[in-house]
Amino acid sequence: MVRMPRTLPDRLLELPNVVVGIENKPWAGCQDNQLADYADYIEKFSGSKNWLLVFLSNRDPEEKSLSKKRREELVNDGRFVQRSYVEIIDWLDLCACKTRASVVRVFIEELAKFIRTNINGEVEMSDEKEIIGAVLKTPETLGSAFQIIKAISSIKKDLLKKFYEDLDSELKKENLILANWGMESPWQAYTGFNVQFGDNAQKLYLRFEFDKTGLNNFFWGIRKKSKNYSNAPVWAEVNKLMAAEFYPGKSSQWWPWYSELPNHEFDSGMKNWSVSDKPWVMIMNGEMAPRIVELSVRVHKAFSQNSQIHLLNVEGP
Repeated sequence: MVRMPRTLPDRLLELPNVVVGIENKPWAGCQDNQLADYADYIEKFSGSKNWLLVFLSNRDPEEKSLSKKRREELVNDGRFVQRSYVEIIDWLDLCACKTRASVVRVFIEELAKFIRTNINGEVEMSDEKEIIGAVLKTPETLGSAFQIIKAISSIKKDLLKKFYEDLDSELKKENLILANWGMESPWQAYTGFNVQFGDNAQKLYLRFEFDKTGLNNFFWGIRKKSKNYSNAPVWAEVNKLMAAEFYPGKSSQWWPWYSELPNHEFDSGMKNWSVSDKPWVMIMNGEMAPRIVELSVRVHKAFSQNSQIHLLNVEGP
């Protein structure tokens, strides 16, 4: 009897002579022991067949998901392969060139375009050429571009200070609390901020977070405050409520419910703040804080109107 892990890889392919598990991590991080559990499961599931675990991500596996020692063992045994989305793009470009059916070729090209823009954070080719042309127009424009590059970090810091002040002011008008502001530089992975509906006794709270460094992979959801807190029935109820009031999301050890971008609230232009101008323009124009507050109020009402606000404060078992 093969013990099932908490979740299965995104794809599990059983071929005549090999079993291949593929875990796709374009944005979110891994859960504790996730890749290690997948490897154990595929090994037992494959029986006498060869097997392989493929990890698709632009980041190395986290130590909590697969220890460095175990990873090296799997790599040496030919059981673990990591591929970045930069490599996937190269492969898709090759596939598109060799594809005769125009419908299939267009699909591959659009998939490659989506990965470039939404996962790798690349600028559209046409926009990039236009920008390069403008920068290289004269020595003065080139010099100005480099001056802007040197100042961009300070510009972002000033805008984030404005964002904090605007957001704190707007939330207070709704009797909501801005907490755990972590948007100061350097912008490490899991940087973000919380919106609380009550005092510090709250066990779960609304959180907006960047899963990757440099303010990249922005997402939002309901997150627990302490790593020691665990309550499976609460997780299920919170996930059910948020799915009903908003839309189906994902769940993890830390998050009863969360939603990656693009979603109904934020488009793909809000995902990677390191390369997109959209969030910064919204902050400068004073549009970002009201957008976050409006969503926060809706989440608060979803719990209050359904008489489930207590779920955010329930003690663990």
